[in-house]
Amino acid sequence: ATRFLIPETMPRRSGTPVAQSSSAVVAAMLAQWRPLLADPEVRAVLIVNVMYWVALAGGQMTLLPLLLTNTYGLGPAEIGAVFASQAAINVAAAGPAAALADRFGPQKVLAPALLTMAAALATLPLATGITEAAVPLALMALSSAALSSAPTALVSSLATPASRAQALAVTRTMGDVGWLIGGAGVGALATVVGTGPA
Repeated sequence: ATRFLIPETMPRRSGTPVAQSSSAVVAAMLAQWRPLLADPEVRAVLIVNVMYWVALAGGQMTLLPLLLTNTYGLGPAEIGAVFASQAAINVAAAGPAAALADRFGPQKVLAPALLTMAAALATLPLATGITEAAVPLALMALSSAALSSAPTALVSSLATPASRAQALAVTRTMGDVGWLIGGAGVGALATVVGTGPA
């Protein structure tokens, strides 16, 4: 019965347009992205977005569990509590971060958030216990609240109304690329050289 009720599964009628090939879809998408990527301001925001997702996937999602287990000796429940605390901070800070971005502009929020994330990632390995690591972990969550939304808002404001949907698409795609590079790259590095040096 669903074969005749869902448009995607109905028998094809003559004259129905044939779907484009994957390569044609990718070529059309890249043609729409080319003008956006040619804009130096958009390109700079996309680089920031990629680097944020590399840091999040590599530092927080890949190395942090290894650090919490191997260096601090935490068990599964304690690691879960660390991530739950970071999530709570992130949720609580999302509204104020958005308000700051609205008031001062997302570009004014990006630099302090990037510096905070960098400081947190740089100082976290120096902590000898979870108590000392609490401040860098909280700072990481705070900066993540701003960095998860500010690049999207900034790209939206830089794009024209006609290209805004594609600007958001390329921003999400670059974030996914950063996520892939961060998780796979830092995970592979940690496997080769160990958690500490990675």
